[in-house]
Amino acid sequence: HHRCHFSFSPFHLFFLSDVQFFQNGYKINATGALFVNGKQQLQIKEASANDAARYSCIAENKVGSAVKDLVVSILKPPKMQDRQLIKEVQQSQQLVLECPIEDSYAEFSWRKNDFPVSVSNKVQVIVSRNY
Repeated sequence: HHRCHFSFSPFHLFFLSDVQFFQNGYKINATGALFVNGKQQLQIKEASANDAARYSCIAENKVGSAVKDLVVSILKPPKMQDRQLIKEVQQSQQLVLECPIEDSYAEFSWRKNDFPVSVSNKVQVIVSRNY
């Protein structure tokens, strides 16, 4: 989780009027906002792709305000499409294998019998990404 660090001593906390959180410019119902060690935190449990956003924490009191923006990216493991992966081809014919990966940002490599496949005049790796 990300922390919005606004530190207040007990004296300053007395004058704190409002701390607000925003996601992509829209105010968040901050029921998950907590004071931990004198710092305001917004905790998001079980983050998902929908939580990726620009978050803003705004602290205001009688004498002014302070803003902190945080950009949150959600990382997830690559996922393969579930399809039949058995190929048959006649000898001397071209064989094309696809890696059915759903995440276009993932890095991948080819292996043959647990050894890396070497690119040559006979073997090519073609990458096409759908962004």
